[in-house]
Amino acid sequence: MITKNIGIVDILKVLADETNLKMLSFLKLRGELCVCDLQNLISTNQPNVSRHLKELMNVNLVTVRQDGKWHYYAIKEIPSFLEEILKVAIQEYDLESVKFESQKCN
Repeated sequence: MITKNIGIVDILKVLADETNLKMLSFLKLRGELCVCDLQNLISTNQPNVSRHLKELMNVNLVTVRQDGKWHYYAIKEIPSFLEEILKVAIQEYDLESVKFESQKCN
């Protein structure tokens, strides 16, 4: 069992979604990101990013920190098998080459 109420199957189901996997991989690569940063990295809208972040939070992979009206998300400490999955995803999607400049959300 990974955590008290979340098992490996639940985590793998969430990571089977390409957007969830990419978002978690970007958090691994870039550290703490806000929703607007993830919007730009994933090329999608805010409601979609928020829905995917909720899925990642529901399986205890992501934390959130509030600073004023902004929310910043970061990857939690994860098991070693997930570290390996993220390494493969980062290479498979060539995420290190994605140009990124953190911006202030409007």
